[in-house]
Amino acid sequence: MAGCTHAREMPQLVLEKWTINEEEPQMDNIVSALWLPNGQYYDAKVLQKGEATFVAIMERCDDEYRCLSLSSGDSKLLQSVSEVYFTARENEEEMVDSDSESSSSDSCDDLKDMQDFDFDFLEIHASEKTRVEKFYEETCHCKLAADEKPCSTTLKIDDFVDCRNNCSELSSTELDLVILGAIQSEEQALILPGRVPGFKGIDVKLLPSNLTKHGLWRTYTEICVGTGTPSVGYSKFCDLWNQLCPFIVIMRPAMDLCWTCQKNNNRIRNSVNLPESDKAEAVRAQEQHLLLASRERNFYKNCCRESKDGIQEYLKVVDFTVERELCSYTGTVYYSYDYAQQLHFPADPNQPGPIYFKTPRKCALFGVCCEAVPRQVNFLIDESVLTGKGANSTTSYVDYFFHRHGLGETKAQLHADNCGAQNKNSAFLWYYLWRVMIGLHDSIYYDFLLPGHTKFAPDWCFGLVKQKTRRTFISSLFDIARTVEDSATVNVAELVGLHNGSVLIATHDWVAYLGQYFKKLPQIKSFYHFRFNKEHPGTVFCKRYWDSEEKAVNLLRNRNFLPESGQLPDIVNPQGISRERADYLFKEIREFCRDRTENLVAPQVS
Repeated sequence: MAGCTHAREMPQLVLEKWTINEEEPQMDNIVSALWLPNGQYYDAKVLQKGEATFVAIMERCDDEYRCLSLSSGDSKLLQSVSEVYFTARENEEEMVDSDSESSSSDSCDDLKDMQDFDFDFLEIHASEKTRVEKFYEETCHCKLAADEKPCSTTLKIDDFVDCRNNCSELSSTELDLVILGAIQSEEQALILPGRVPGFKGIDVKLLPSNLTKHGLWRTYTEICVGTGTPSVGYSKFCDLWNQLCPFIVIMRPAMDLCWTCQKNNNRIRNSVNLPESDKAEAVRAQEQHLLLASRERNFYKNCCRESKDGIQEYLKVVDFTVERELCSYTGTVYYSYDYAQQLHFPADPNQPGPIYFKTPRKCALFGVCCEAVPRQVNFLIDESVLTGKGANSTTSYVDYFFHRHGLGETKAQLHADNCGAQNKNSAFLWYYLWRVMIGLHDSIYYDFLLPGHTKFAPDWCFGLVKQKTRRTFISSLFDIARTVEDSATVNVAELVGLHNGSVLIATHDWVAYLGQYFKKLPQIKSFYHFRFNKEHPGTVFCKRYWDSEEKAVNLLRNRNFLPESGQLPDIVNPQGISRERADYLFKEIREFCRDRTENLVAPQVS
């Protein structure tokens, strides 16, 4: 047979091979296998046709039959081969089977004898059983199950036995992995697609902010003590956490998270003892929400990539020190903008104790980023020139950006963070309709990320600014501007005003001016994507998601009353710093200013 070692020397057969061309002979006898002198192995069949005897050989790789002619002597020799090689081996196999049955019988007898033997480790089993039963009766003393009952009451005692038996078979390294599985990050953590501030990875899973690593370690230790199993120390627990699950982090207070995600995760956590249909529905709702957020995130990334690929040649000749003529570049440029948390000054990295309880001078931060360059213009708004963060001020900064820092594109695409009070309002739709109607753009696309999943390029640039300001002693607006410029090559500073209230970038009353030409869009918060085109003056094309059906709505109040080119709204003057606030800065903040900046930040009230 193939692969066997020959115990006997096989008789040599020298046979001539030829092909049957006539009618196929009738099978007479079958020989299971045959080794020929060339070392090859074949299936062989003995065929009889009249007085002639043949051996039909079917090769392994071919279905064509080839035959060998046999003389009477060859036929006898073939028969001897069959008896020596096949018949003898069949007898040997029968003997082996007989021995196996005898051995199996002996094994059964031995097993019967062993059942009467009293093992020494039965005491260990009894102790283990007692320990499990004791824990099952006393419970784990937590209140995580329904009706604030211990979670161990939801399990059967057989589950405890199986779990302990499985853990007894694991090595120390494998037991460490049990800690990773016990955290159950997919169920206990909040998953937030997109960038999370302060973390480079996008697969971050956030645990509630009221938890701490030390608190989780204490819970883990108490469980181990209750079950009588060894536990690792706090430092080892933290090392294993960082090594095995670095993507699980504890969220910081006041982190901008998706309220829908939080509600869905709470619903999943509270569905432990609910029917399977309720559990599946809770998981399905979260999956659909995350899938939608991921699709909108991918749309944003594609917009950035397409704009960057299409503008590379134009960027080689762009001079950012001078203004570009409007509609001088036939192409699409992508922008995004957002507000950041305000800065306070003076600010010292070695924070003096008393200033912690005081309110220094404030500086708001608004950034417009061009991802294709990349370059972000950061508007520094001192509280003396602040006119609020509503539609008028935000629209004025965007209008100034297009005029001074824009690339002169014919098509603009913008992304904002879906904040209704600042940029998702009718005034911004009116402003973009106004731009295409007077010829400042041929078309504009205005898009929003899904609420709660709005981390994008401006947040990255703001993060660079915050990292720099934390390490820099800042005592005036000029210090902030210099720090912004030094934070990274992508950041550019633009002062909106000076310490004394002088306005450098005016705020216009866009709401009142544009409100006389346009009307509000009904249910504006239900749409996330808007399009404006000069071929359709006064019409906004809106849709809920980027792959939804588009809807056209005309917002003109009167087709015969349209805005004129070259006209700007009236200027809104800032209220400035009140006398009470000025007195406070002089009395409480002046002493923390650097020399020769105190009269800028906290001058004496005249």
